[in-house]
Amino acid sequence: MGRQIKHIVALSPEEKIRLVEMSRDNSLSVRSSKRVLILLALDDKKDTHLNYRQIAAALHVSATTVSKTAHDYALHGLDYTLSHHYNPASRRKAKVNGELEAYVIQLACGKAPEGYADWTLELLTREANKKGVAEPVSKETIRVMLKKWTQALDR
Repeated sequence: MGRQIKHIVALSPEEKIRLVEMSRDNSLSVRSSKRVLILLALDDKKDTHLNYRQIAAALHVSATTVSKTAHDYALHGLDYTLSHHYNPASRRKAKVNGELEAYVIQLACGKAPEGYADWTLELLTREANKKGVAEPVSKETIRVMLKKWTQALDR
């Protein structure tokens, strides 16, 4: 016998219509899309009899994500469940500031150093850290920053 489910998701007809419409929206973030699908699956659970692990496997998320989504919905409602929550207790400062971002973008748009056809992430990281505009950053930080910048250009 499985564990007792603590939070029952019973969507109102209006909420279900809203979630079905949201599930068709391709502009939603992956996180929001997954939460929408989780809520719809949890609401249909009474008909399908799927457990959290089966829903998680079908949606390629963890069972904890399914459980947390049900918990958030049961305690806080639909809007809270679908929104992103910043932890105010977090004291981590952003590594990328405007000056660093401008410098890296200026480098990336400019001519590559001698001996290189194009800028690579390694070269951009080395130059950004050499400049000392901000605290040292990793190649991944530069990659994510450039990805966000190019996505903003596409809009």
